[in-house]
Amino acid sequence: MIRQPIKYKEDLIIAVFIILASIFNIVETALPRPIPWLRLGLGNIFIISGIIFFGFKAGLIIGISKLIISSLFLGTIFSPAFFMGLTGTLLSIIIMSFTWKYLKKFFSVVGISMLGGVFHNIGQMIVILIIMNFSKALIIQFPIIIFFGTGAGFVIGLITVSFIKKWEAHFHAPPLTR
Repeated sequence: MIRQPIKYKEDLIIAVFIILASIFNIVETALPRPIPWLRLGLGNIFIISGIIFFGFKAGLIIGISKLIISSLFLGTIFSPAFFMGLTGTLLSIIIMSFTWKYLKKFFSVVGISMLGGVFHNIGQMIVILIIMNFSKALIIQFPIIIFFGTGAGFVIGLITVSFIKKWEAHFHAPPLTR
């Protein structure tokens, strides 16, 4: 069966998004941070763009692939950090995809990215709390973690809007209205 050229182009773009998301994640992990768990999440630009251009399935493929590739390179595959990332990635992609598909009248790309940051942190906290037997010290840190997740989501959302506006004509996507 011969595939349509558009499908090849979509597959190629998704593959490039996976590679870029993985590279950004690996490089960002290697950079010094003021707080050990604090990262901006630059690889998420491509997950959000994948959701917007191609939908939930593409976002999921990009997100899970980024996690696996990065974990293999960083030596964290199947570690607690891997499962924290997996839970956060799955939860944030589900929330962002649902919001983009059904609630985009009410949420901008920046808002969707902020939701993704918050729900990624919630997913990670669920795993940490289970591992740490619901430690009060972690529960106290939760508002701080959500604050930083919201801020990171805001910055990533702004970068994603800029990325999408530059590339939407090449992807034959409808223009962003917000």
